[in-house]
Amino acid sequence: MSLKILIIDDSVEYLKVISAQLEKYGHEVKTELKPARGLIKILNNEIDIALIDFLMPEMDGLQVLEGFISEKPFFPAILLTAFGSSTLAVEWLKKGGSDYIEKPIGSFEILDLKIRLAVSQSILNQNNHQNKSWVLSNDILSSISSHIEANVKNIKKNLNTLRKESFWKEVSPLETYIDSIEKISIKIK
Repeated sequence: MSLKILIIDDSVEYLKVISAQLEKYGHEVKTELKPARGLIKILNNEIDIALIDFLMPEMDGLQVLEGFISEKPFFPAILLTAFGSSTLAVEWLKKGGSDYIEKPIGSFEILDLKIRLAVSQSILNQNNHQNKSWVLSNDILSSISSHIEANVKNIKKNLNTLRKESFWKEVSPLETYIDSIEKISIKIK
């Protein structure tokens, strides 16, 4: 699986090294020196995953993450950091980041695996979220259908009472309308 990867880092040399290595794994790599421009690329759906340096002059990696995570909660992002702090890693993950890796990168094979895993996990999370929405929608539809069914029964009971009291002897347009609503309610279920 070839992925579109964005690397946001303020070091031109580092961008060249990582890009060259990831291209060997078949990925299409874009680079960005300016975090704000990288954030725009993420928000514009130009890429599949972002590798984001932590310490940059304009904004740090956490600020980049905060810039898109509310709008794109399932977007995979891996923190690149030369500061191997567990506190930073935990904060990154709590705020919605996918993973982190310390610089310098010792194994590009491991980085490639982390990238593929983060993208796969992101797709899974997004699908689970959509499935939960679908289940919720079905629950709501079922509830609406039950309410319609109860109201239709009540209306039919009232119509039968009216018929017994000689107000209506034939099938009224109202009864035809109620029957069609009842059929719709059954189809919803």
